[in-house]
Amino acid sequence: APTGLLASAGDGLVGLDWTDNAEADLASYSVSRSLTSGAPYAQIATSVSTSNYTNTTVTNGTTYYYVVTAVDLGANESGYSTEDSATPDATPAAPTGLVATAGDYQVSLAWDDNAEGDIAGYNVYRSLTSGSGYAKVNGSLVVISDFTDTGVTNNVTYYDVVTAVDLISNESGYSTEDSATPTGLTLLSDGFEGSPWDANWDDNGITTWTQRSNQFHSGI
Repeated sequence: APTGLLASAGDGLVGLDWTDNAEADLASYSVSRSLTSGAPYAQIATSVSTSNYTNTTVTNGTTYYYVVTAVDLGANESGYSTEDSATPDATPAAPTGLVATAGDYQVSLAWDDNAEGDIAGYNVYRSLTSGSGYAKVNGSLVVISDFTDTGVTNNVTYYDVVTAVDLISNESGYSTEDSATPTGLTLLSDGFEGSPWDANWDDNGITTWTQRSNQFHSGI
């Protein structure tokens, strides 16, 4: 019987691969499958000349159980290989609504939740070039639809995209790109630079000020 059978799920397909039989008079392989583990198996392919096969007559979300047999030149057929299973599934849609917001040494990202019920999480990618060169910045999957990237440098523009990943590790394409340029707070020269008036800022453009007697200036 063939050994090393491995079933791998895809979108609308299951790929099968196994170890070549060593017999010199090997003619071909046959592939069988079931909707129940352990039998009954129905033959779905004969005269398979290589030790791999792609089954495309499947329904996404259904689990299939596979075995293969080897057939020699005299039409002798082996017993079943060890069974393996897979559940084909559609690739998730790319996330939508990505918005990148700059901060001080950080970029905050937010996007719309994917509608698929089997989403495991999201990956975040960034680049220094618009449209290409993306590198993943998160370690484990991001399980909510927002992320703060703190591995950035102020006054550098970053281009970000996100992807969705389902429970069997299918990953979507990239979302639409958005960009942001993190910037530090800007100190004002307002004539009160000596103590106690040296803690002034303009909050990246919001410059409504209040002066209180015997207190620090504060940006409101």
